[in-house]
Amino acid sequence: MRLLPRTLTSRLVVTAVALVAVVGILVGLSATLVMRNILSDRLDEQVSDAARRSTPQFERAGGPSIPDGIPVPPGNIGGGVQFRPPQSVGTLYVVVPVGGSSAGSSGGIVTEDSTYATLSADSLAELAGLSPSRSAHAIEVGGRGYHVIVTQVSTTQLLVVGLPTDDIDNTLESLVTTFALLTLIGIGIAIIAGTGLVRHQLRPLHEVAEAAREVTNQDLSSGDTTITTRVPAELADTTTEVGQVGAALNTLLDHVDTALGARHRSEQQVRQFVADASHELRTPLATITG
Repeated sequence: MRLLPRTLTSRLVVTAVALVAVVGILVGLSATLVMRNILSDRLDEQVSDAARRSTPQFERAGGPSIPDGIPVPPGNIGGGVQFRPPQSVGTLYVVVPVGGSSAGSSGGIVTEDSTYATLSADSLAELAGLSPSRSAHAIEVGGRGYHVIVTQVSTTQLLVVGLPTDDIDNTLESLVTTFALLTLIGIGIAIIAGTGLVRHQLRPLHEVAEAAREVTNQDLSSGDTTITTRVPAELADTTTEVGQVGAALNTLLDHVDTALGARHRSEQQVRQFVADASHELRTPLATITG
């Protein structure tokens, strides 16, 4: 099974297209990785800011005046105080007990009307099993990606603050789509321009091949034959690859032409010898038969 095309033109075009595709993929992959790191770092900073804003609010709201010491965001947390941490829509804000149990957990995802969308018991249990951390890390909550920071606000409670990765995912998806389209456009341009350019560059090689075909059409079997066909001088410049082929073909044709001339002279000498011998033998033979 032949994987590469037969013609040199096709092979060069396929090689050029493959290089364009590889470069496009590498550039797109590199740009995507760099952009993902930049956006992730920015999101981590935003999560850190959100956690710093939330912790003082939590501590003020969850003071000693609250029965059983467990603040319940949002809503009434004691003494008619309403707990509303300053967070943007989509922020994950959950208070969970230490130990991996979802019992006593509160909070959720901030909605547009400044309320909280509750999480499933499995998601709350997963959040309760997290360890406190100073830096943000990526998790999935309900099938949605988040960067979260976990702060232990008391011996029994963890405060989980996070932001969704939807913007990062959408940006990276758009970036990948853009680079894919640009790569396809580049491949199309490489096919069209590469084919024309390669054919133009290989035109001298076709002319050299045409000279060789012209020689093969001559009858060189006998007689006074000479090869007058030669590769033009502009195609026999040894400083170029095609010129080296043309010069080598001219040298070969010179040697063949010289050999044909020597063969013709040898044939002439043999004919002359036979004619002389026949003439010299004719008189004695006539006398004998006389």
